Amino acid sequence: MAKLYKEIMSLHLGASFVRKYNLEPGRINVQVKGHEEDVEMKGKLIYTHVITGLSKLYESFPDLKDKNKVEVKYSKSNHLILIILPEIVQYEKPEAAQTVLDRQHAKHIHIEHYTPLLHETWMPRYETDLYMIFGSIQDLTEFKYCAGTSESLIQNLLPNYYGEQRDDGSSRAKPDAILIDRNTSQYLIAEFKIRSRDFIGNHRPDEVDVLICWEHDETNDEHLPTSVLCLKDIVAQAAREHILDISD
Repeated sequence: MAKLYKEIMSLHLGASFVRKYNLEPGRINVQVKGHEEDVEMKGKLIYTHVITGLSKLYESFPDLKDKNKVEVKYSKSNHLILIILPEIVQYEKPEAAQTVLDRQHAKHIHIEHYTPLLHETWMPRYETDLYMIFGSIQDLTEFKYCAGTSESLIQNLLPNYYGEQRDDGSSRAKPDAILIDRNTSQYLIAEFKIRSRDFIGNHRPDEVDVLICWEHDETNDEHLPTSVLCLKDIVAQAAREHILDISD
């Protein structure tokens, strides 16, 4: 019997089930067979033998509980996980709640969301987009995210950071984040910019360890930190090598 993880919209298959069918981490089709209705969705099998992304399962069958016995089968022909629910669990069609945009009668426009498949044409609008992308692919880099910065954090690390002015009389700008070097475990000062050329505006190369950008378009390396991480290049290579899932 699979273990339900309702709070995190997941289902634990168990190591023996995964080994029996030689399942590899990645996207997988999921069909839920209920007493009244069948529901289809896509999930993601991760290395801990858990399928994530099953919000549709728990929204369609809200009465599903840990005590319910759930049978799980695998179909190799269509790479499908079949979840068979007991008759006692009733189907309930999910209803869309009214959102802020609905209440404000927002215009119907398309907002292109990030997916590795569109790395050539998609462009982040704000640095926040970069934080999310870096978080999703940081395992493909030599760095891992530690914390966002605040003036108090920087002052605790570097008491004179804001008090000392640069040679030209300008003040130092607050960096964006603290990263951890995976090889040395050192804290690193990091800055996020959509384009690497934007770094020059209010930062100095010796004040930042790592620049994380979407496009590396600054040709003069003297204006940049020693380490420049171009997310677009990493996403492109990972997509070509099928390391990243491109189905979303």
